[in-house]
Amino acid sequence: MPAVADAQGRKQRARRPLAELFQADADIIPEPENGILRVRILGTASDAGDAAIAGLLDELNRTHTAFPGTGLRMIYELPADGAEPGETGS
Repeated sequence: MPAVADAQGRKQRARRPLAELFQADADIIPEPENGILRVRILGTASDAGDAAIAGLLDELNRTHTAFPGTGLRMIYELPADGAEPGETGS
């Protein structure tokens, strides 16, 4: 995953940040009035892990992927600094 390796500032295997991402809790927030399905990753075990996956989430957002059967565009994000799980952070 180049996006993850680039975010880490070195060419390193992206296995650890991706494993943390796949184990992280997430809020899934449908916003049909806006045509989106927000997927808020509640964070990894460290700020460095969050930074490493932020680039990946940006790349995923650029794909404009719709959730099957809904037409809702999936938006991936990390919570805003200081936001508690379940808060929008906006």
